[in-house]
Amino acid sequence: MVKTIRWIFRFFFLIAFVSVLAAGALFLWLRTSLPQTNGTMTLAGLSADVEVLRDQHGIPHIYAKTDADAFFCAGRCSCAGPTVANGNQPPNRRRQAF
Repeated sequence: MVKTIRWIFRFFFLIAFVSVLAAGALFLWLRTSLPQTNGTMTLAGLSADVEVLRDQHGIPHIYAKTDADAFFCAGRCSCAGPTVANGNQPPNRRRQAF
């Protein structure tokens, strides 16, 4: 009887340990798929430096020397994050139910 209880305890401990490892791995995997919203990036196709600042709501404000650079970065910002522009929700991988 004692051996049976000991094996049941080991089995549930193993299941709990594997579940914690799987949850941690899932968290790390999902974290790496988030877009970069701070720091610096080097993008091919820009003619000059572009500054993108995000306000407290996450809306990007783009400061560029040319219109082409501004439009290029606007497309990059709208595809990389969950920003809402002109009332349209961009397609992203994490849909939320409202």
